[in-house]
Amino acid sequence: MKKNIILLTVLGLLTTFSSCSDDDIYKESPNAILVDEFYKTEEDFTKAIYGLYQDFKQIGFYGGSGYSRDLVVVGDILSDNLLSNYGGRGSNRAANNWTYDSSQTPTDIYGAAYRMISDANFILSKINNLKEGEFKNRIKAEVVLIRAIAHFEVARHYSEIPTQNSTSISSIGIPYLTEYNPEFKASRTKTIKEVYDNITQDIESVINYLPDNYQDINRLNQYSASAFLSRVYLYNGNYDKVIKYGQKVVNEIQPTSKNEIANFWTSKTSKGSLFEIPYLQANDPSIGSNFGYGTNANNMVMEFSVDKELYDLYDSATESERKNTYFKIYNLAGDANNENIIVNKYFPGQIKNYINHARYLRVEEVIFNLAEAYYLKGNPSQSLQILNIERAQRYTNFEGEEKGEELFEAIITERRKELAFENGDRWFTLKRLLGVKNIPLKYSKGIKRSGNGYRADGSGTAPVQLELKESDYRWQLPIPKEAINRNENLTQNKGY
Repeated sequence: MKKNIILLTVLGLLTTFSSCSDDDIYKESPNAILVDEFYKTEEDFTKAIYGLYQDFKQIGFYGGSGYSRDLVVVGDILSDNLLSNYGGRGSNRAANNWTYDSSQTPTDIYGAAYRMISDANFILSKINNLKEGEFKNRIKAEVVLIRAIAHFEVARHYSEIPTQNSTSISSIGIPYLTEYNPEFKASRTKTIKEVYDNITQDIESVINYLPDNYQDINRLNQYSASAFLSRVYLYNGNYDKVIKYGQKVVNEIQPTSKNEIANFWTSKTSKGSLFEIPYLQANDPSIGSNFGYGTNANNMVMEFSVDKELYDLYDSATESERKNTYFKIYNLAGDANNENIIVNKYFPGQIKNYINHARYLRVEEVIFNLAEAYYLKGNPSQSLQILNIERAQRYTNFEGEEKGEELFEAIITERRKELAFENGDRWFTLKRLLGVKNIPLKYSKGIKRSGNGYRADGSGTAPVQLELKESDYRWQLPIPKEAINRNENLTQNKGY
């Protein structure tokens, strides 16, 4: 049956504007007897759903291609966490310098996400081959949720976020595809509000059909769906819904403790993880290749190093476990033995001799979502209480008594520190806060980088540009040129 699972990805190519040739695309015809003989039994659909989860291993999500274009790194490159290392090959340096365009895009997630959407819709087109009941309902719910995740990733990368400014809700959205049709050429007729409404409505329509437990974190359940809804509603500015869905998760699931954090990022434990893609085989992608490669300081080639400003936010005295897990300082032979701060969270796998799981949702993120929602709802005492759940697991001691704007700063700073190098969180946090009211004024001004170079002491070449203003068109990434060329109905984002 292996060919049948591969068929999903082949069919998905039809709507993702891939650079493959027509011969490659049509090696397996959607009308072939192979498809007709599949999707008949529960076993068939079980294999299909496992195949759909494999789409998260694509380049753009967690493919580990070595070209620094996956979800775990791009948002940190675009924001103020990572600096292009000039001892490297220059991978994705245009993203760090904000000099990208439709021919040189920062990420491959556009094609990867629409391939996932197409694969999901193909499964849904066959779902009525199953008899009514619990199994059918669960499969359908998982597929709909994965499809919603894929649409969300396209939306936040390529369109405005609803809270980005006062007019964002009526700004141009993305194609929201709910039917499998390889010949359909989608257009961007929906507003971004309509897209976010489609995402949340889809998830809420199926969430009760998912398992009501969080034990199997390799498949989606009600807890991971609730966590994801807390993220989407935070982007949508609906703080009541953030609280509704986030509180359940935080009440039931504890974050990783400081004593377990090293084991978490060596995939020896998954405590606090809500949804992850397990990487267990030697040929699974190496997420750390997004940051660089090599086996020791003598042959290590770093594509991106950590900005000294970020590194200095971590206190060696009170949070040594997290700091030592997230970072290492190496005297790199390829940089005249100068010290560089490397991302130790994933890299380099060869040194640690393990493979990292791809973590898409963690309870720590939900804590920050919830703390921010309570703050913006005018409940600072509850906001502080929620934030301190995470801080109690990270620090040997902390004051934890902030008020007013200091409390908001504490939420965003702790979020930056905990979620660094995870799913682009820093970039999207800065993007979505641009238009949020009653928070420190600096968040409405865009990005202002430190000006440091890529070495540990702040020396070395700095990014070409240090500021990205709040109104800059580059907050919305360019839709890849090949997608526009293949579909005349697509509208390119302004400025490209």
